[in-house]
Amino acid sequence: RVRAGQVGILLASVLGVPFYHTGHSLGKDKLKTLRDSGVTLEQADKDYNIVRRIAAEEDVLRRVSYVISSTQHEANTQWRQYTNYQSDKCIIIPPGVELSRFIPPTPDMPKPAFV
Repeated sequence: RVRAGQVGILLASVLGVPFYHTGHSLGKDKLKTLRDSGVTLEQADKDYNIVRRIAAEEDVLRRVSYVISSTQHEANTQWRQYTNYQSDKCIIIPPGVELSRFIPPTPDMPKPAFV
């Protein structure tokens, strides 16, 4: 199984563009939760391919231009568990919408042009 970050690495390489990555449900954090509930590494690997998943996440962190994290806490508690994590490559973008910039469209608004 190929992870989304691995696809991003390949796509950025082919297109010659920077690679920005946002992780969801990181493997090391998931493994810690599983281990804390009594699941063995062997069972976690059988059920979730956790060893391969964590290796893929380490590869992404080694090759990423920037990691996008929702909070500093997430960066400090989850991403920092990885050997290849580099804090200077982490950008914090909080979740949410800036309502002064993004408003529901009205009938008289022009349709946006898409590239």
